[in-house]
Amino acid sequence: MKGQRGPQFLPMSQGRWVLMQRWLRFLYVLFILSIPLKNVVFQVSIGLINLLFLITIFQGREAVLFLKSLRWLCLCLACLAFSMALSSILGITGMEGWREVLKHVLRFWLFLLATIYFLRQGWISRAFVGRWVLAVLFFHAVLGWIQFFWAEDFFRFIGDMDWGGRLTGVLANPNSYGFLMALAVVCSFSLVIGRRQEQGKGFLQSVFLILLFVMAFWPLLQSGSRGAWLGALAGACAAGSAVRGFWLQKSTVLLGITVAGLVAFAFRTSLIFQERVQALLAGDSSYRTEVWKDCWAYILHSPFWGYGIEAYRRMDRVYAEVAAPHNIFLSILLEMGLIGLLAYLFFFVLVLGRLFSSPENRRLRPVFLGVFTVLVVYGQFGGTMITDKIYLSFWYLLVALIWAKREDPPLIFKS
Repeated sequence: MKGQRGPQFLPMSQGRWVLMQRWLRFLYVLFILSIPLKNVVFQVSIGLINLLFLITIFQGREAVLFLKSLRWLCLCLACLAFSMALSSILGITGMEGWREVLKHVLRFWLFLLATIYFLRQGWISRAFVGRWVLAVLFFHAVLGWIQFFWAEDFFRFIGDMDWGGRLTGVLANPNSYGFLMALAVVCSFSLVIGRRQEQGKGFLQSVFLILLFVMAFWPLLQSGSRGAWLGALAGACAAGSAVRGFWLQKSTVLLGITVAGLVAFAFRTSLIFQERVQALLAGDSSYRTEVWKDCWAYILHSPFWGYGIEAYRRMDRVYAEVAAPHNIFLSILLEMGLIGLLAYLFFFVLVLGRLFSSPENRRLRPVFLGVFTVLVVYGQFGGTMITDKIYLSFWYLLVALIWAKREDPPLIFKS
């Protein structure tokens, strides 16, 4: 056993560890597959992952050492916890706010620590997580094409709202579907331009990534999610900026012309895309500017600690059917005030600092920076940092991958 990576503190045979590792990987596969659906499989898989983490780390008496290795991240989580607790005590949400805080901590923060731990111990790897995420994004891109060609309401049984022909796949909201497609476009784009520095390597992988980009691009436009469009554009630009000399290459200019041509073609042929662009140019923000003004008026009355988690649902709103601010920073200010905003800014700066300072992140920096940008930009128009399961799942997966010690840790045992 000496010299092998991975937990070696329980009196188990090598075969038992292999079985536990495979079980854990199966749970991660279930979790990644169920992220867009947010169903009972999602709840059970993330719960079992967290439970296995607690059993493993406390039986091995490694908890203190592990948390010490994440002192800055733990300090950031402590600041966030303080701001959440303060807003729940002084706000208007009462026990409902406390329940949301507790669910968020036990579900996502514990999952973050568990994923970092399992990555560092070699139970899972970056490559394993990345492949399954790409596979899920590809699957949902295919569902978008099925919906586009067969019927606008092909998956109408998922939700009861009429989205005017906008693609939703099997999700209940076209904006969430557009967010998935934005991630697919940026992940595939950034991985391809990163692989160009490794000439002759991973030909089949490059073909798959190009196919994913093509498959996700049209459903992204047809989702009608303007926040996702902007997120994909900003994410691609950020990823390209992380590759030295990318913007000076002739192939980059050709790619830009091709994408611009596809967008122009979509504007001429797609009524949904045309209507959404024209509405944006006409100043139609899909009620968001009115909601933001409404939230800002409330923020000015309690600027320091906010009103508590999910407070906007309890307030007299400008649109009764809109129960979220649709902007992560306004949502943070409304719920946790300036204290919470400073804590989350600390979180974002810490993630970027780790991304750029850690040598282990150099090869995947375009991907990580691109996804980070998509999350932040899309968050200006949708998603929350407390309750949006799809949005938060990708946030914490990204943070965990950035904090992994090695790019692709070996298995505990090689079978």
